[in-house]
Amino acid sequence: PDSDSDLWLAYALLEGARLWRRPALNAIADVAGVSVQTILRQFGNRDGLFDATVEFAAARYISATK
Repeated sequence: PDSDSDLWLAYALLEGARLWRRPALNAIADVAGVSVQTILRQFGNRDGLFDATVEFAAARYISATK
């Protein structure tokens, strides 16, 4: 991916589309164009990716409102 934001955006897109069901890591990896191993290496697990996604979204929101 071009940056971590590709992973975060892929996760957010799939999470938002499936609010009642968390997306599989392989679906996130497919959308982001990476392997599941890349996600696990960077974030440890799905919860780590979720936490990073929330932090990314919050930082983006804060910078957009300044």
